[in-house]
Amino acid sequence: MCWKYVATLLWLTVLVLPQCSYAQVGISLSIDPSIRSAGIGYATTSVFWGDDPNYWANPALLGYHKGIRYEWSNTQLVPDLADDVFFEENRMTFGAWGVGVAISGKPYRLDYGESEATDSQGVSLGTFNSYEEIDSWGIGISVLELSENVARLFVPEVPSLKRYGDISVGHMEKDIVINLAPAFVLSDQGAAGTGEVQAITKDFGVHVRATPWNAIDYPVPEFLTRNHSSLTALLEQSGGTAVGCELRQVLAELQ
Repeated sequence: MCWKYVATLLWLTVLVLPQCSYAQVGISLSIDPSIRSAGIGYATTSVFWGDDPNYWANPALLGYHKGIRYEWSNTQLVPDLADDVFFEENRMTFGAWGVGVAISGKPYRLDYGESEATDSQGVSLGTFNSYEEIDSWGIGISVLELSENVARLFVPEVPSLKRYGDISVGHMEKDIVINLAPAFVLSDQGAAGTGEVQAITKDFGVHVRATPWNAIDYPVPEFLTRNHSSLTALLEQSGGTAVGCELRQVLAELQ
């Protein structure tokens, strides 16, 4: 098979595999709180480098977090349509030795703003805020990095295998509460219930990286890429490839 088709197949794998399907509950779960991810078009399912790999897109990336990190943001989502719709997030990560843990400082909150309730005659019953809240925690493990650090407790000199590739896995649990209307609004309309829905989702992520060639310190030999421009680009730009995927399972939904 010609190198052009091999290179094309690898790049298609990177582009297609992260788009795994998953169940969706609530609009807030589709909002990525990562500012870095927003800046690069949300293409971060396989981006493992940097200080803050986006574990919201793929919990397996928690295995690449180092140290203690705190994030807070309050984003106005649709300023052209409404001035009181905001998404607020507080979260912390702790990482060392190839193990990362994430917790939400307080629930993520998607606030739909203030609405006015009226009865069938148009008489105001008061105002209320519709919202969604997510309380979450997660853990991720970089298998080779954790293995190397454990091995160094017993063997002084351990070769760095993660230079050539890695496999990481992760899990994140998200408890979401959706409250669209208070009980007094529903009772006036003759409906039963509280207007609140709760659901628990579990996200499972995997990230596989293969970087066999150090294209920075060791330029690609000409005999490997002569007359194969696609292979040259593949090796010189990345030295390998990485793919990631997230699957979401809705465990329970209560109304």
